[in-house]
Amino acid sequence: MKEDQNTEWKLSWRDEYLKWICGFANAEGGVLVIGRDDRGEAVGVKNAGKLLQELPNKVRDILGITVAVNLMTEEEKELIEIHVEPYPSPISYKGEYHYRSGSTKQELKGAALQRFLLRKLGRHWDDAPVPGNSGQLPDDWTIERLLGKHPSNPYNPLIAGAFFRAGYIESWGRGIEKINRECREHDIPSPEFDYGMSGLMLTFRANPAHLRHVGDRLDKKVSESGFDPTITPTTTPKTTQETTQEKIISILKTRPASTRNELAAQIGITPDGVKYHLEKLKAAGIICHVGPTKTGYWEVRKMRVENDERGK
Repeated sequence: MKEDQNTEWKLSWRDEYLKWICGFANAEGGVLVIGRDDRGEAVGVKNAGKLLQELPNKVRDILGITVAVNLMTEEEKELIEIHVEPYPSPISYKGEYHYRSGSTKQELKGAALQRFLLRKLGRHWDDAPVPGNSGQLPDDWTIERLLGKHPSNPYNPLIAGAFFRAGYIESWGRGIEKINRECREHDIPSPEFDYGMSGLMLTFRANPAHLRHVGDRLDKKVSESGFDPTITPTTTPKTTQETTQEKIISILKTRPASTRNELAAQIGITPDGVKYHLEKLKAAGIICHVGPTKTGYWEVRKMRVENDERGK
């Protein structure tokens, strides 16, 4: 059993793993499993019930998407599975755009980000963007009357008047006229209006020639820059472990008597996570513990962290 483009394993939950969910949503979707080590073996999670309650809301509030969070049991150990569907529009994590490629998670930047956004935009326009409003038309009004010449009839005159006096409304009754004028100026058809139980919806359709022109210009820019839009993959677990272990080594050099709890508080991971990395560093001969467990200290023997070590 191996990780692939649709599967990622993590020992325990950390909020930074929202980036991995973001990456799945921007690619082909996937499953993030919490409670499985990098060999695919079930180790379980201690706070499965809490995660079941918190994760759906956390994903919705930060990424703006919904995911299925399920509890499963394997070898009498509880695991959390987060199922992520692919999204047609770009999903960002605090302004960053992440993407799943192979068994890696990458942050898109530069020309790669431009191409990604353009492709998502193109797909969005192919499907035709449909902005809507759940509000209602005035009584006895039809789409034909709305599109024809008519006096302004705000649903709530008091609120509309306050916004007008505050300068948030430029003029009355010209919204549809301005929409149609902008469409003509940009050589796209006027939107299709649809009014039903769900409110008023407008369907805009792109000019295919515009999309081809923008795509050609971006392709030329990417080609001239020599930038590879696919991004050279960097194995996610390796990068995470190197960063964590380097932090541990740096702290132990200046404070060799640091405990696991103290290291966890400074680095921002769990004490169990610190234990895992300490064992890896000891096995690699980089550090050793001198003296009794409670009163001893750590000795850093060498600074190099081997690149073939894996962890999460």
